Amino acid sequence: MPLFIRSLILLLFSISHCWAANISFSVVDKDNNPLADAIISLTPTSEGAIKAAATAAAPVAQMTQSNKQFNPHVVAVQQGHKVHFPNEDSIKHQVYSLSELQQFDLTVEAGATEHGPQMTSTGAINIGCNIHDWMQAYVYVVDTPWFGQTDADGLVSIELPDNETFSWQLWHPRVSSEEAHSGGLIQAPYGQVDIILKSALLPAYDEASDFDDFDDY
Repeated sequence: MPLFIRSLILLLFSISHCWAANISFSVVDKDNNPLADAIISLTPTSEGAIKAAATAAAPVAQMTQSNKQFNPHVVAVQQGHKVHFPNEDSIKHQVYSLSELQQFDLTVEAGATEHGPQMTSTGAINIGCNIHDWMQAYVYVVDTPWFGQTDADGLVSIELPDNETFSWQLWHPRVSSEEAHSGGLIQAPYGQVDIILKSALLPAYDEASDFDDFDDY
């Protein structure tokens, strides 16, 4: 086979594996209400996906402090990466980890941004403010560059390498440990994965009930 034909075939093969496909997820609770802030992560299982994971760019993780609250309440980050903590308030916050999974303590001055440590372990980290006790949130560390977070309609779409296979996992702070958190293999492209929870959600933390409107420190 002539060299230029072989080169053309290799080029076309490489391009085909650079094409991306979207997979959508819908998450609802047992009463069919959409579940926001559910983290969906996709672990590569095929050889091509595993290779692609080494160079894939993960979404930037950011958790803002605004009006004496964390926003968003849940954020996902890839293992080995950092979470950015910008402070939009006119007062300082002290962001710290309440979890043994990974400890850190950051003083974030008004208008400043601090960066958490590189996340070395996977799993959920409960975040708080050591000055304003009602401020609580979660950082969820995943071991894959492919993940997303459901919106208010319980929907998320994740872009994946085409013609590769993945296993999916779900996490949410109000989903019981008794609930099935992982699914079978899926191959991109794929339509929509519909997840209906079987167990009732755990009680939500009522941040507003602990909020102190007169707390200006």
